[in-house]
Amino acid sequence: MKKIHHDWLDYARFLAAMSVCWFHYCANGIRNGKISSISDFGVFGKVAEYGYLGVDLFFVISGFVVLYGAINKSADEFVVARVVRIYPAYIFCMTLTAIVLIVSGKGVGLLQYIANLTMIASYFGFENMDGVYWTLALELIFYSLIWVIIFTGQVKRVEVVVFAWIFLMAIFRMLNLRVPLFSGYFSLFAGGCVLAFVYRRGFDWKAVIFLIVAILVSVLEAVERSVAVAVSRGVDIDGYVIAFITILLFFPFLIFKGRSVRLPYARIIGSLTYPFYLLHAYIGYTI
Repeated sequence: MKKIHHDWLDYARFLAAMSVCWFHYCANGIRNGKISSISDFGVFGKVAEYGYLGVDLFFVISGFVVLYGAINKSADEFVVARVVRIYPAYIFCMTLTAIVLIVSGKGVGLLQYIANLTMIASYFGFENMDGVYWTLALELIFYSLIWVIIFTGQVKRVEVVVFAWIFLMAIFRMLNLRVPLFSGYFSLFAGGCVLAFVYRRGFDWKAVIFLIVAILVSVLEAVERSVAVAVSRGVDIDGYVIAFITILLFFPFLIFKGRSVRLPYARIIGSLTYPFYLLHAYIGYTI
């Protein structure tokens, strides 16, 4: 199948990155003391408290894009495509952040730097070079799941695998069980996967049902996280607003399905989003 570039996805990525940036600069960075020159953004800052949901949009986009492109690739081709897509920019941005940390008087050890080369430094007991890198570990776990599907020759049954994944997520959610790979943010990845099926062959009753289930599980997970966020940060976060925004994350995929919309500078915006996300936090706080 001919690869189609969706300009609106580049804009969606940029919106997600700016949303997270808004959250860090106007709310979280002030609250945790990383920004001391400004004490309060008022109502603007209160709205910014919801900006962390930009990360959720990133995960939906990843589920969609990665599975959509992986179906026609071999296991080796998939690995190469992912490494080329994310690793060089990550190494550059992580190293630049390390330099800024050192120059600003923060200690960066050689072992910490080496651990951060893996993108999963926290799994080895080291601090991430920048706090936003926690999302990369989840991305790598999702990539690994897709690689296993390709490597084991289950691509032809990938829909069955994803639907079973979502079904078990719903069961564990109802039982209030926190099972790795079946709870947390993974329902967002799974919902993106279902959208990839929809874009490839259209809607059917299975896609509709499992997309709805994935969205419902994502809403429940997001609302539960918002309660923990509100308590830990001492802020007021409306669960209904969280639920509404989480549902909206999936709507652009439905709105733009079957429509070829050309948007100005889309590819440039899309190519800058990832490095901007990797650099905006600590370096942005320092500036």
